[in-house]
Amino acid sequence: MSLKDLELMVIAQLGTLSAIAAHRGARLTHANFHGALGNLSFADVDVAKTLIGAIKAFDANLKFILACRIRKPRARPNVRD
Repeated sequence: MSLKDLELMVIAQLGTLSAIAAHRGARLTHANFHGALGNLSFADVDVAKTLIGAIKAFDANLKFILACRIRKPRARPNVRD
């Protein structure tokens, strides 16, 4: 998927989510990327910039929630239950 396609997909998803919220009398106040897409944004600065750009293009006032990068804990050898 190209970065432009990613941007358009995110804008479309934000639009859909915003419409669902409006239907329920609410509004979208923030966005966050998690799972595979969130992990990819930690590893690829171009993806991260594209995601932030998509949020700004959709709604410049929408807050972006950034999670700190969390590393998997290392296994501790010789630890017994």
